Amino acid sequence: MCSADFLEGMQGKENNKTGAHYTLRHPRPEEGEVLTALAIKSKKYWGYSDNLIAAWLPELTVTKDFLENCIGYVVEQEEKIIGFWCSSAQEGSLEAYVFIDPDFIRKGIGLLLWGAVKKEAQEKGLSYLTWLSDPNSEGFYSKIGAQKIGEEASKIVKGRKLPIMRYFL
Repeated sequence: MCSADFLEGMQGKENNKTGAHYTLRHPRPEEGEVLTALAIKSKKYWGYSDNLIAAWLPELTVTKDFLENCIGYVVEQEEKIIGFWCSSAQEGSLEAYVFIDPDFIRKGIGLLLWGAVKKEAQEKGLSYLTWLSDPNSEGFYSKIGAQKIGEEASKIVKGRKLPIMRYFL
């Protein structure tokens, strides 16, 4: 868990781009449905069809068990979750969820979440985090310093390759 000083310093954080205030906190295990709905909304932003979204639903579903064991944070604005990043606390696991409300994409939410996730992973003694990326998000991950270390074939879309990203802590 990220240090209390770090989290306290992030509360009421003002976004330099918009002047909005955000609250950063750990996700609650009972928020799986809310986070799943946000994941679906965020995925639709990239123009994927309803059929693809339906096929991806098992991969987009955020479970209570995962939330209880992940390194994860949500960002709220006026008590509404507008983004979340939850990564497995196991080195080598590719399981992670990173989704931002489309109205808040490119407004610093991903960087805010990344800062908290990275800090907690370091505090837990992890040496790296690895995750599968949507091809549309690879550029963001590269900007934060993650490296593409390979690709994995999509289980849903034949011929689609998903970047495997790694960040050394």
